[in-house]
Amino acid sequence: MQLNIANFFVILTCILFGDIEFVLSNEYKLKVELKTTDCINCISYIQLFEKLNSNINTYFIYRNSNDSAVTAEFLSNYNPSLILRPDKNYSNNESSESYSMVYFFIDSTLIFSFPLTKLNDRIPIINHLTEKSEDLRIDSVLIRSVISKNAELIIYQEKKYIFDSFLNKLLVFNESSQEFKTFFKPNPNFNLSLCKLAQLDTIRYIKFDKILAKYGKSNLKLNSISLDGEDVWATSTLSYPIIDRKDTILENFYFLIKIIENKIEKAYYIKDSTMSQKSRYFFDDSNSFCIKDSSIYLGIYKENTNSENLLLSKWKFFRENLIFESFENFKLPDLYVSNKFDYDYTHMGVNQNSFFIQNYPIIHNINSSKTFDFKRTIEKLENSNLVKERVPQIYIYDCLYKDELIWVTYNYSGKVKIVIVNQNNQLVKKIDLPENIFFKSLRFTSYSSLAGLNGSSKKMFTINFSP
Repeated sequence: MQLNIANFFVILTCILFGDIEFVLSNEYKLKVELKTTDCINCISYIQLFEKLNSNINTYFIYRNSNDSAVTAEFLSNYNPSLILRPDKNYSNNESSESYSMVYFFIDSTLIFSFPLTKLNDRIPIINHLTEKSEDLRIDSVLIRSVISKNAELIIYQEKKYIFDSFLNKLLVFNESSQEFKTFFKPNPNFNLSLCKLAQLDTIRYIKFDKILAKYGKSNLKLNSISLDGEDVWATSTLSYPIIDRKDTILENFYFLIKIIENKIEKAYYIKDSTMSQKSRYFFDDSNSFCIKDSSIYLGIYKENTNSENLLLSKWKFFRENLIFESFENFKLPDLYVSNKFDYDYTHMGVNQNSFFIQNYPIIHNINSSKTFDFKRTIEKLENSNLVKERVPQIYIYDCLYKDELIWVTYNYSGKVKIVIVNQNNQLVKKIDLPENIFFKSLRFTSYSSLAGLNGSSKKMFTINFSP
């Protein structure tokens, strides 16, 4: 199925304490400042400008007359058709770099800048942002596997997975057969394997298997899934019988497990006490997590909100345990606290190295440790006031952080959009998705495509929004 839509290019001029104004974008510019101290190989990247869309105006700029003379002679020797001009709006403060720089503008708004040597990497994104019109190409695949409405799509290195927390299984999509196959589904044998890896008494566990089954605790519970290279990791809950005098208590033990070929290869006990003893925070087993550079980022919560309400923590491997290391500066939004929401309202999603709250427009990047709040952008787009909404009307499906830009797909009052925002909270692009499809789950597969599940989880859609 193919749907044609008008492409919306808008720029948001957003000043933290000022007004927000939308301007229709119609001019795309690349300004290039050459540094004569660069080597010829570095400067030779200018030959890649021919790969840019024809509607992009590319020219070279200079700061003073001496720069002008040197750059003009070099360009005339290299390619006489290249344009050199002064730029009255070009501030000496825009670049203090010692190497050649490229500045990408839409109208008069700087979207991002980068070294000339990175041009080849940025060309696909620049071309994508400057297309005059777009076709939404939407295809669908019928899902024959049994999954519940709790199923969610996971994308990793172009592979598609479905994690079903209700049926407690992970499926992987086979591109050749166009079908989902079961990748991992725990059974009672997995519990015994985990007990052995965790050095728990398997005889005691077997002795109480009927009681565990009676309370629906006989299977290992998968809470969340994360992928790292070729490895699949899951946070999991194991109910284990603890004998306290004459009583037997079923206590929950939390683990990070590594899954290979439908087997648990490794298990690490999440020692919640190493964090809770130092603070009032606890591990949140319902939230997403990720692994980066041998560090594990886990969601956290506390029972009562106050002036500091953190959402994310960093852990490290230590023998067979996960040990708390530090907190990430990612906080529950002030809007939640003022509206007397607590942690129960908060569910975090994760894409690569960025965490986001699914019912508030905020993103935290663990690479830079920076948090981006784009509430004002959404409020202007939707003509709304999120502060006055007793129940948030926004649902963030997914976000993607790449090359100083943030891709976000969200649902507000039943209407689904894709927006691209730069780090200055300026809206670069907006695309409306069709209203005749209810998307329960949407994930970016790249900066120009999405995959998603419909409301009944019976179909998977792939959406390409780049010509």
